[in-house]
Formats: sequence, structure tokens, C-alpha cells
Amino acid sequence: MRHLALVGMLAGFIAFQAYWFQRVTPTETRLAAAAASIAGREVEVRCPSIWRRLVEVSGFKGTVQVGADGNPRYAQLAHDVCATFAELPKRGFPGDVGCLTSNPPTCNDWTMDVGVAVHVLSHEAWHLRGVVDEVMTECYAWQTDGQIARLFGAPVGTADQIAYFFAARGNQAALPQYRPPAGCNPGGRLDLHPDTVGWPS
Repeated sequence: MRHLALVGMLAGFIAFQAYWFQRVTPTETRLAAAAASIAGREVEVRCPSIWRRLVEVSGFKGTVQVGADGNPRYAQLAHDVCATFAELPKRGFPGDVGCLTSNPPTCNDWTMDVGVAVHVLSHEAWHLRGVVDEVMTECYAWQTDGQIARLFGAPVGTADQIAYFFAARGNQAALPQYRPPAGCNPGGRLDLHPDTVGWPS
């Protein structure tokens, strides 16, 4: 009888784990909808479960998993990125993000967290669209950072400043794979909206 009880408990634990890993949270639903606006198709964006966070050692803010057919399957975001998006409905965007374009070191943690989260999602959405090259992905992401921010409720001015900050930071990137490629400029071959005046959003 004790053996049967243990088997039952084990089966219940396995069933709970299966449910926990497969469930889609409201935050993941919002992230997927925003990413789909860039990817041009329905996509999946995952946040780490409590169990995954215990063993998460990667320093990456986001990655995209590619299937055996070579097509991107889903984006996996880091816990801190997901946590920021989860808090956004309650805390809202920072009231003043001017520090991003004037003096970034003076920005508070929430301002930086929101900016980074927006850019990470924008970047991974382009990978989900099928863009593999990192510098090209970064160039496109700078131009859609504002779009992502607005989808989550940012005022136009706030969204534009977030986009400008990451584009400016890209020009000073330490790693060459994150510096802007040739043509990543207003009117250049990678300009998503060559007929508009604003850059990058």
C-alpha cells in the first residue's frame, strides 16, 4: 500500500511539473504579441520557471531556439527581463528617461531595467523573424525599440529616447558584432523607414 502511495505521489508531482512548464503566463502572452508585431507571424516567448531560475547560469538576456529545420522556434528571455515586463502594468514607464540621452550613469535602476528589457525583446523578435546576423539584428532592433515600448504603454517621447539611447550606445559597443554595420544610418540600406525624418525610431 505504501508503494502505491509513493507511486501516486510521484505521478502527481510529474503531472504538476508538466503543467508548470507548459503553462503560458499573462506576461508571456503579452511578450509574444509584441514580438509577433516584428516577426510578422505568431511566435512564442518564454520566461524561465522557478526551477529553471535555480540552474540558470547563462549571462544572456535573451536567446532564440532554432528547430531542426533551421527555423526559429521561440525566444527565451532571462528572468530579470521577464520580471521587468511583469511589473510594467503596475509601475508603468519611468516618468522621465531624459537621463538615458543626457547622462546614463545617473539613471535609476528602474529606468535602466525598462530600457534593457524593451531592447532585448526588440532584438530577439528580429531573430524570430529569421534575421541571424547580429549587427543587422541590432540595427533593426534600434529602429523598433520605440515600437515595442509604445506597445507596452510608453509615451512617444519616452519610446523615442529609449530607442535613441541604444542606437547611440551601439556606436560605442566594445564588441564588434554589436557595432552598427554599413548602411545602418538614416537613408541607408538598413533603414526600415527611409522616407521618415526620425532616427532610429
